[in-house]
Amino acid sequence: MHPVLFEVIGLPISPYGLLIALGMLTGIWVAKRRGRAIGIPEEAVYDTVFWGVLLGFVGARIAFVLVNFGAFLRDPLPLVFSREGFVFLGGFLAALPVIAVVLRRWRVRYLAMADLLAPSLALAHAFGRMGCFFAGCCYGGVCDRPWAVRFPRIIDWRRGPVDLAEAEFTPGGAIYHGVDRVGDVVGSPAFYDQVKHGQLDWSDTASLAVHPVQLYDVAIQLGLFALLSWMWWRRRTLHGQIFLLYLWLYAASRIVLELFRGDLERGLWFGGWVSTSQLISGGLIVVALGLTLQRRRLFAPASEPAAAPRDPGDA
Repeated sequence: MHPVLFEVIGLPISPYGLLIALGMLTGIWVAKRRGRAIGIPEEAVYDTVFWGVLLGFVGARIAFVLVNFGAFLRDPLPLVFSREGFVFLGGFLAALPVIAVVLRRWRVRYLAMADLLAPSLALAHAFGRMGCFFAGCCYGGVCDRPWAVRFPRIIDWRRGPVDLAEAEFTPGGAIYHGVDRVGDVVGSPAFYDQVKHGQLDWSDTASLAVHPVQLYDVAIQLGLFALLSWMWWRRRTLHGQIFLLYLWLYAASRIVLELFRGDLERGLWFGGWVSTSQLISGGLIVVALGLTLQRRRLFAPASEPAAAPRDPGDA
């Protein structure tokens, strides 16, 4: 866990935010270059990504608040204004409708743009999950594997581990929730949640060893990026084919990955057996199945233009 890299004019720069920004920029660069090959204007890529990211962040934060609604009711400001705390699937679903509106303006096929952006989305997601690892959020369940990791008890990002009184870990205390900050002091979500659920004593120095589930996801997303990129260049026969494969593989991998998560307050249902992300991923699989069965009717051949010519008067 390394919550802050450095300061710029007194403003702490976190790996979480920096890696998300790098992921978005890298994904845009990849999509822009590939878009030229199929006649999609660079400006259409920029416009789609801008509005998709804007609505995506809003949706991701709303989803985070909903799955932590109890903490939100107790003290809403830390959850609303935290520099961490986003639910990827919430952002993904929120971005889809606005992208449709943007693409109508650019006269670009929705599924052609979805194919173009799917590998970039996986790549950006890999960067974001690495940011989660540095922030300590989205951590894994307790395990005894040699590659397990332990997150620090509580740290001052300028000076390292620090001691706080037991009262600081109680409701109303300085470190009541993992996303809270007090000056330069940052709470470790894994450590705090394990104390809260009786797995640790508040005086312990680090969390129990847990699965580095964020790094598992990094590997999965990089694998998805490589596979989808290869398919896009070599095996694309229908507009929508690459995005459909992304839906299948992302949803299936997310359902499995959730089995290794340890953050109990991310939203659990049916007695704790199913997480919110697993429910959403199950819905995505149903959608992917329907699209797969109807793909010949719904998806145009990839040989057809990805974008129609725009009128000179179009803004």
